[in-house]
Amino acid sequence: MPDLKPKEKKKCLALEKKLRKCQFDCGKKPPMSPAEILARCSHSDMKFNSGDMFHKVYVNIEDCVRDCIKSQSCKAISYNTGTQTCYFKLEEGGRSGPTKEKGYISTNMDCDRSRVDLHCQRLGIGFSGADIRSLYSESMEHCVRLCRDLENCKSITYRESDGYCWLKSKEGGSSGPHHSAGHRSINMECDNKPITDFDCLREGINFYSAHLTNLAVADIQECAKHCSETEACKAITFRDSDHQCFLKSKFGGYYPQVAADYSSMNMECDKSKVDNMDCMRTGINFGSADMGNLVVSDREQCVKHCLDTEGCKSITYMISDNRCYLKSKRGGSIGPYAAAGYDSMNMECDNSPVKNLDCIRDGINFPGADLRNLVVEEKEECVKHCRDTEDCKAVVLLEQNSQLNCYLKSRRGGSAVPVASAGYQSMNMECDNSKVSNLNCLREDLFFSGADIGNTVVADEKACVKLCRDTENCQGFSFRLSDNRCYAKSRRGGSSGPSLERNFKSMNMECDNSPVTEPMKCLRRGLDFPGSTQKQITVADIEECVRHCRDTEDCQALTFREDYHYCYLKNERGGSSGPRVSPGYSSLNLECENSTPKQLQCPTLDERFAGSELSHLRVTNFEECLRRCRDTEDCQAVSYRETDSLCELKSAKFEWWSIKSHYISVNMDCDM
Repeated sequence: MPDLKPKEKKKCLALEKKLRKCQFDCGKKPPMSPAEILARCSHSDMKFNSGDMFHKVYVNIEDCVRDCIKSQSCKAISYNTGTQTCYFKLEEGGRSGPTKEKGYISTNMDCDRSRVDLHCQRLGIGFSGADIRSLYSESMEHCVRLCRDLENCKSITYRESDGYCWLKSKEGGSSGPHHSAGHRSINMECDNKPITDFDCLREGINFYSAHLTNLAVADIQECAKHCSETEACKAITFRDSDHQCFLKSKFGGYYPQVAADYSSMNMECDKSKVDNMDCMRTGINFGSADMGNLVVSDREQCVKHCLDTEGCKSITYMISDNRCYLKSKRGGSIGPYAAAGYDSMNMECDNSPVKNLDCIRDGINFPGADLRNLVVEEKEECVKHCRDTEDCKAVVLLEQNSQLNCYLKSRRGGSAVPVASAGYQSMNMECDNSKVSNLNCLREDLFFSGADIGNTVVADEKACVKLCRDTENCQGFSFRLSDNRCYAKSRRGGSSGPSLERNFKSMNMECDNSPVTEPMKCLRRGLDFPGSTQKQITVADIEECVRHCRDTEDCQALTFREDYHYCYLKNERGGSSGPRVSPGYSSLNLECENSTPKQLQCPTLDERFAGSELSHLRVTNFEECLRRCRDTEDCQAVSYRETDSLCELKSAKFEWWSIKSHYISVNMDCDM
């Protein structure tokens, strides 16, 4: 570090620690030796608890530290001087923090030993909850250093009478500060600047509930400061009569209330002018989804309260008593209805002209999935009500008794599939009216079993395509030739893939009809991918098997049995546990890597990775073992025994302490 003043050096060190937490590389520093680490960072008679990787006996602690340095995942150690056992840790300070324990020495591999600055400490204050660990410390400064050494420690509370130190995982603890004589608290990161921006203050308003804590303060400025120092705090309410400060976990609390003796404030708010009153719907009530209600001066004030309240998306205003209802959903829970004396609006709306009436399907009903029905003057009005309703995706129109009834629907096409019904008109808010041009995806003599959404009789295959377009989540269909019945499917290829059925044609809405040349480059002859079978079907050749896999959702691999021409579709690369040598079988993944394994350039270990075995098989050489691992889902490492060409595929990565006897081993993500 360049020659800096102590204050500047401290700022640099604090910034570097923040960047390291974000995994930002500040550039290489000269590594410390084990002796330097122990001299700078170690704690005598202290144990780092939990978060163990493994343990091992060492004659001296320096060797233990040296092996931790060379282990990618090791961040700290605890060494028992009596048993000479060293415990390697995955997290700085251990997962659950330090405790006093005689005969132990503990250290992180790096530490911050800059001077402790206590200018942000809060005298007579305790931070409640979010405790990682509590223990006796030598001083307030020592308590801060213990927090620095503990991963995810953000604050402390220190008891002056006996030096007791609470290490906390949240700034301000879980629920904020409380008065506690003889205690001091501090956040590891803090700002002592006073709060000066009170443009968000709402006088005469109480933010109801969402309570973290409350305490007596000098003024509202101090109350806001406590909130800024409490991680979970988003808003405050200040009671003028007794100077009680209430910290809130939600903007606006659960909802605002009129209260003469109170003032409330969000720590962030929208200060812009209300300019969305064109979203107001006169004579309309948005039913239910109520968060709370209060009396206001006018509609604009109602809008401002909604903007202040977390999760508020709409309002209803009752004209008779100026009552404002805050709503958690656009359009209320199930949409609008006509109600004299009410006005309602969403915070965001679409007032553009209705231009999607070409989506109307004459003589078609979208049955089920009803949100609300109401009488409208014209089709456009029905569409606008759907726009205003959060969950509305479609509408159905039916003229009865000289009235036009509008049904709002929560699913495109209704609950199942559209059906022919005289007198009905139905439309999705979004539709595809383009010419049917994907019939080249139609598969003769195949049925996609399972994953049914619904079925109905249609004119022909093109009509079945259009029905699928209009049906929510329709990915494909099967068409029965004998009666023109169309079965809409929620998965490509049905639930598990195609079956041979002479009376059917089936199709995915999107398909790949390109030559199977590329997948065939992944062919592994003499290998079976056992397990993870979705479907078995008889085919003419392996190329047809590849096409069936392409047509089946989640199919990633296949095995072809040459004598019976059986095709096994697989939902995992390499099957459930990797390839197995099987004459008469050929297997392939739809995507593979055929280049020379880069792991051949990695340093290998002349030892075996024990456990975490997916499968084992005989191969010709180490390179083939690596290729089989690449072909197997979740394979992260291999061990290869040269004496008999045994290849073990592993589902976990390994470090140096996991290895055993006379193998060549390498992790697949090794550094070359």
